[in-house]
Amino acid sequence: MRRGVIVLLLVGGGVALAAPPSLTWEGKLSWDLATAVVKWALDLSLAWDFGPWKWTTAGSVADGAWTKLLFSGSGRLGEIELAPSVEFDPQAPAFKGAKLCWRILPWAGVEFGGVARLEEKGFGWGLSLRSPPGSLVERLRLRFNLKRQLDEVKDATFTPSFSFGEARFSIPLWCCLSRIRGRVSFTKAGFEEAGVSFPLPGKLDCGISFWVSLRFRIEEKRASLFPSLVYQGPAGVALLLGLDWDPATSTLRGIRVYGFGFHGKVGDFRFRSLTGLAEDKIGLVKDPYWELLELIWKVPACCGEGEAAVTFYFGDDGPLGLGEVELRGEAELSPGARVGARLELPVEGGGKIGFTWQLRL
Repeated sequence: MRRGVIVLLLVGGGVALAAPPSLTWEGKLSWDLATAVVKWALDLSLAWDFGPWKWTTAGSVADGAWTKLLFSGSGRLGEIELAPSVEFDPQAPAFKGAKLCWRILPWAGVEFGGVARLEEKGFGWGLSLRSPPGSLVERLRLRFNLKRQLDEVKDATFTPSFSFGEARFSIPLWCCLSRIRGRVSFTKAGFEEAGVSFPLPGKLDCGISFWVSLRFRIEEKRASLFPSLVYQGPAGVALLLGLDWDPATSTLRGIRVYGFGFHGKVGDFRFRSLTGLAEDKIGLVKDPYWELLELIWKVPACCGEGEAAVTFYFGDDGPLGLGEVELRGEAELSPGARVGARLELPVEGGGKIGFTWQLRL
């Protein structure tokens, strides 16, 4: 009992020496006009500084269910930056995982880092190296019982072994080809894939330049050629292009236009348009529409300026193809208090009303 009192006094004294905590409360509320279904979500976080360290406690609630409980921090020990975190599943309740990320401050342009993850089922860790762009080895990633892209345990074991590695390199050349970039990946079983890419010399007058990528996969037992292009259009114009390439026959069928749009600004007024020409392959505009026109402007608010916008969505149905109108606005009521509203009105009826808010204390 006496030991517990001493611990409480030490914790209380440490908190008293720390800076006053800051509270952030974010919320979302939506109402479907067609079904009368109401959904809501709340995010609450408490942050405080304790010397060179910053600690945060975060929780989330969605539709009455507690979905997240996370304790995290960040700070520095000498030349090493650390970011520990512990996450729980509040539904069970149960321990979900603990993670420690670290990074050594860049020295001579080279940055070292790592991550360690502990879960109920196992443990994993990883290392990384990042060099300045243009170095021979630009990036190196090694994973030991961690997933390739996520910092999560891969297999149920506490004795991690090598699971994945990747190296990205850059070789400077001369004359027509200035540089070749490449990538090599390997797994526990051995070599997995290698690839190189380089720009073709010259550029068309319309701003189009071409790249060539060669990829070799051990499963396919052959090399594949993947050309690509880079387009730099004029200011205010967005043009999404791609090569229509058949990898089976290595045949170039032409250039495919996936979409185009325009954007600009006049004073505090901004506009944006986007037309998708291949929505079955690349979803540029939300379903079921394929074109939008958005107008955005500044509006006076209680504290500073707010923003209002109206977006028109066009598709195959509706008058002149107009399928939906979306209205939204956002304003700061006071320092640390910001609210927003959104109204989605399909021409066929129904719609949604949404509200958001953010309070910082």
